[in-house]
Amino acid sequence: MSEINVFDVSSLYEPTTPDGLWYKEIAVGQDAIGVPSPRVDFCLVAVSAPDMTSHHLYMYGGRDLSNNFYDEVWVLSLPAFVWSRVYAGESPRFSHTCHLVGNRTMLTVGGVKKLNQMRGSGYPVCDWEEKSVGILDMSGVIWGSVYHAHAPIYQVPSQLLRVTGGSSSGNATIKQPPNGFSDQGLGKLFGIAPTSPTLDDKTKSHRTALIAGTVCDVVGLAIFSTIIWLIVRQIKQSPGHSDEPVFEMDLVPDRNDAPVVAAPSNVNDVQPSAA
Repeated sequence: MSEINVFDVSSLYEPTTPDGLWYKEIAVGQDAIGVPSPRVDFCLVAVSAPDMTSHHLYMYGGRDLSNNFYDEVWVLSLPAFVWSRVYAGESPRFSHTCHLVGNRTMLTVGGVKKLNQMRGSGYPVCDWEEKSVGILDMSGVIWGSVYHAHAPIYQVPSQLLRVTGGSSSGNATIKQPPNGFSDQGLGKLFGIAPTSPTLDDKTKSHRTALIAGTVCDVVGLAIFSTIIWLIVRQIKQSPGHSDEPVFEMDLVPDRNDAPVVAAPSNVNDVQPSAA
């Protein structure tokens, strides 16, 4: 999952680019662990620093085609385009959904942890009585069983500050990938002023536009492309501070270690009800 494709949704409305514009960037790993291995049936949510200077895609769970199952939380931080593994457990989950709830909570629903929980036409059988709902505080990267309806705004976790610079409240100092943006057009979307291209740069850009990228996980690529253009759209529409700097997208389906959560009812802390 090192190759990330970014779609500029606003380009669809430009007369010169009626088919829209795609950009490609290569993501790297924060440490020796590298980037996530190819996988499917994971889920994603996206959230931004309070001042919108960095954006973070949380990916949870999934499986690969060799029957390896994952209980991991990875974060792709933008505009640095760096992957960080912030959690690794021993209770895998796949075919679940993720939801951004409140300011900083990732709520996971459904899913299974074993292939033998799949039946019929390949549809998963949700083990509702065992583990329907999982709750992750994305600021502390802590799984729990209580949903805090009035939790504070999202803060960038300490594990990601090496990637973004700045502080937990934002003020990111790292505003581009380690080797710079491979396409100046993408850099411009993230506020990096383009430099005068050389002849070699023009040749590379033309070649990139003509050659389709090779991705080890097509499903993952499509999903990341969709969520990233949502972030790009927010950047374009909100040049200043936003009171709603977070995004959510349900894609593929929940964690297996947390109990079922009841909907909050005019209280700050709601205890989940047993399934």
